[in-house]
Amino acid sequence: MLIGTLAGVGMCFYQGENLTTIIAALYEGSSIETGNAVVDKLLNRGGLLFHDGNYLISYVCLSIWRCY
Repeated sequence: MLIGTLAGVGMCFYQGENLTTIIAALYEGSSIETGNAVVDKLLNRGGLLFHDGNYLISYVCLSIWRCY
């Protein structure tokens, strides 16, 4: 998962995005408008902000624990 995230960040830099935009997309998720409310709701979910609080805490703790 980490390698995929780093590869995606690298590709965003390659396409000319700045670091602020990349971090906001990782944290809040992307923002896509298709004109269809159902599709917009499905596609605009994501990012760390929209995870359940308990899941987010355990994910961060396990990520830190795996670094040691």
